Amino acid sequence: MTISLISPALARAGFSHGFSTREVDLRFDAPDYAGSLRRFGTAAGIDPLRLAQARQVHGIHVVDAQTTLWIAGAAPAAEADAIVAEPGYAAGVRVADCVPILVGDPTTGRVAAIHAGWRGLVAGVIQGALARLSAGGADLAHSVAAIGPCICAACFEIGDDVAQQITRAVDSSVVETSPPRKPHANLRLGARRLLERAGVGIVEDVPGCTRCEKDRFFSYRRDQEASGRHLAAIAAGTTSSSLTS
Repeated sequence: MTISLISPALARAGFSHGFSTREVDLRFDAPDYAGSLRRFGTAAGIDPLRLAQARQVHGIHVVDAQTTLWIAGAAPAAEADAIVAEPGYAAGVRVADCVPILVGDPTTGRVAAIHAGWRGLVAGVIQGALARLSAGGADLAHSVAAIGPCICAACFEIGDDVAQQITRAVDSSVVETSPPRKPHANLRLGARRLLERAGVGIVEDVPGCTRCEKDRFFSYRRDQEASGRHLAAIAAGTTSSSLTS
């Protein structure tokens, strides 16, 4: 099985990156976490010791990799749902149904990794991360964003209240209603709408449903506490980092 999936658009732009599969379990407390992280880093072209991570809490906090986070192959103390990195560093987020988004600006080499569940989508985590990128000089019109494997609309049943919140935050196209069935949300489409609305030049899908495709992906909705975690990561700059053995 492939350890790391890539976005052709990000690869063409020169960014080392990857969306992990269930070949490696990247929960911080998983057996052989350090070994799995090294395997993923080798596959994605990212030095694990330059990779900034945080504990996702379904919020909108955005942090800078090089100034805010302790960077090492272990569980970080910081809580955030988006990380922005300068050249010389990499940023990563962990998911198990939520939407992983990687963004790179080829001009400045700045990147962002974003974790967007429905709460983050509604609260504005995508806009916040893009604003941080722009504030550092990134040109969104020339940037590339990749939306990784996540839960599909057919699998993501929601309540009426959540449907209303998502509709207000994005638009009605991302909520599928067919009474008497409960509403379903297309988080991938919602992320795309917000990225395009913010002016990101290229938005690409890396396909896959985490809940449907049990042989390829972990899914919290399917497996609950037994679920592993995926890592979506991108190295800033447009050349591969030297890997740590």
